[in-house]
Amino acid sequence: MNKSKELSLFTFKQLKKTFFFAYDPLKTIWKENPYSIVLFLIMIFAIILRTYKLEFLPGGVSKNELEFIGRFKEVGDLKKIWLGKNFNNGLYIFANSLIYRAFGLKVYYFRAFSALVGIGTVYLTYLFTKEWFNKQSAYIAGLLLAFSSWHITISRNIDPVVLQPFFILLIFYFASHAFRSKKLSFVFLSGIFLGLSVYVSSAFLMLPLLLLVAAIYFYFKNKKFLNVYIKEISVVSNVFLLVALPFFYNLFERSYAFVSEYSFIGVRDSLYNFGDIIWSFFGKGVTNNFHNLGNTPLLDPFTGVIFLIGIAYALLNWGSRKNFFLLAWIFIMSTPAIFSANFFDKIYVILPAIYILTAVTLDYLLSEWFTTFPLNKKARMSMVLLVSFFFLLTFSFNFKKYFVAWAGSKEVKNLYSENTSLIK
Repeated sequence: MNKSKELSLFTFKQLKKTFFFAYDPLKTIWKENPYSIVLFLIMIFAIILRTYKLEFLPGGVSKNELEFIGRFKEVGDLKKIWLGKNFNNGLYIFANSLIYRAFGLKVYYFRAFSALVGIGTVYLTYLFTKEWFNKQSAYIAGLLLAFSSWHITISRNIDPVVLQPFFILLIFYFASHAFRSKKLSFVFLSGIFLGLSVYVSSAFLMLPLLLLVAAIYFYFKNKKFLNVYIKEISVVSNVFLLVALPFFYNLFERSYAFVSEYSFIGVRDSLYNFGDIIWSFFGKGVTNNFHNLGNTPLLDPFTGVIFLIGIAYALLNWGSRKNFFLLAWIFIMSTPAIFSANFFDKIYVILPAIYILTAVTLDYLLSEWFTTFPLNKKARMSMVLLVSFFFLLTFSFNFKKYFVAWAGSKEVKNLYSENTSLIK
């Protein structure tokens, strides 16, 4: 046998066996920890996409960011503790004031804080989805959010909205553990995080309503619900009110500042606003280069299509507790954005729900396909290749949207062209 024939017999399968499975420790790691490796890869994607060239991109500072940096300095220098009308962003401002105290007025460190929160949000999305649904949905949700150019953008900005998806996931994750384990430590943490959420955004004032609607729904599903969890509900409510008390005092003293964030319009115009928000996910929306590339859809095509299917499926199966909760999360928590002058400042509380519903829907579609073709290897492999191809396209689309199109946009460069010498 000549040399060329020997090479032709050295197939891809043999290459894989030679370079991967021939190494016993690597083979053992993969066999014993396949799920951990998948999660590790998802988090690597999340870290790279939120920290890659962070010192150069976005680059410069926007007017909004400059104003926030000024507030970080005021609080860090102990010149202004009570934040007036910006009290609902207080948690973000106080956190960054500590960064200022530690590292000075360095734009990079303020962006790094947002990136860290963004990375944490991807991980919390995985944890919460696994807790409520299954591992497959959790991996899909985590991966889609890790790829999301929409979430990448806010994870690299100096903007308090980055805390919204992080905090709502934190609350729901600990609340889930609290009500399943009935451990007092988890119950207290749930109440504390719920109370702190109002210092993230006034949009979280709708969260108690969401939890109330969910509790009523669960009560009608199971009449014993309130009797079983009355103690936990009471503790969470009292801790929430105690932690949120300074915010409500500030709200009472400066109600005009709170009202100025919203435009209380008629029912018809409110429905139009809600339509604009929904349409911004799939089509041309409101132009906002600080959070997105112009007026392009907030969701990539693959995520958008599956999410749309997911809404239809959840509406048809709203009798499911989990489907009902996801729908209630999306629609009730959208209310502040509907009445807000700039819906981008309030919409991020529903961002995790969008990706979770998308992931659950995709997992359901795949399960149905594999159940329909249990023995047809070609059909099963074709679906695996097709979904892998779409994930690859999704990664490419989001990467190019942010790191090529958004980064190269003249409008974006003008937006981040404020004089950095003012930071002192």
